[in-house]
Amino acid sequence: MEHQVSNKEPKGKIRLLWENLEVSICMITMTLMVVIVFAQVVGRYVFNYSFSWSEEIARFLMVWITFAGSAYAFRMGAHIGVTVIVDRLPPGMALYVKLLARVLTIVFFMVLGYYGWHHTMEQYLMGQLAPATRIPVAIPYSAVPIGSLLVIIRLIDQAIQDFKNRHVLEVDYK
Repeated sequence: MEHQVSNKEPKGKIRLLWENLEVSICMITMTLMVVIVFAQVVGRYVFNYSFSWSEEIARFLMVWITFAGSAYAFRMGAHIGVTVIVDRLPPGMALYVKLLARVLTIVFFMVLGYYGWHHTMEQYLMGQLAPATRIPVAIPYSAVPIGSLLVIIRLIDQAIQDFKNRHVLEVDYK
């Protein structure tokens, strides 16, 4: 029996973390949100006791899930897109239209991340605290610039891959 050597190199811990970053954020925040909301429901209806902080934390976690999930959806190409026109274009032209769409989306998330960062920093510098939990609101607000950065990185990576693979598109359609 021969021992076969795999051509794939083992992935390092940093690479595995990077490849699963958005999923990890979503899983952790979703798990926390489910546990907190479930505890709130049980406390309210079984023990007639309500946690004053549970709804606020659940709302903050939902914001993190939204931005991390958006970055993951961009990474997987799962966002909805209308491609009826692009599908009818010649492969070379379609590639440039897709690249233009990626660039415009990157610009949008750069603007969103920029203003999200400034708003987060304003809240941090003012020392604003959430009313129920008394945690700095800069922590949940930081989901906007961090999520925007993740989306930008994923889109740049996809644009680079599209550009590198442009010759494959042109060969397949000739």
